Amino acid sequence: MTRALLQRHVEEAESRIQRGQRNVDHQRKGVSDLERDNDDATIAKRLLTMLEKALVIHIADREPADQTAGATAALTC
Repeated sequence: MTRALLQRHVEEAESRIQRGQRNVDHQRKGVSDLERDNDDATIAKRLLTMLEKALVIHIADREPADQTAGATAALTC
């Protein structure tokens, strides 16, 4: 795999993480708003849990790409 392709994979993984974090933050605010207004937040909390799990997966997926890109960069120096 070329260095440029590895870098693209790392950038895409980082983009997914950033997007996932924004989704989690938005959902947390929604849960907070529902609870503040004494509305049922059950479904919103379930969605928040799913989003948090997806974010963890995205972060874990980024790690091997970062390591591979770093190793490739070291070899080309």
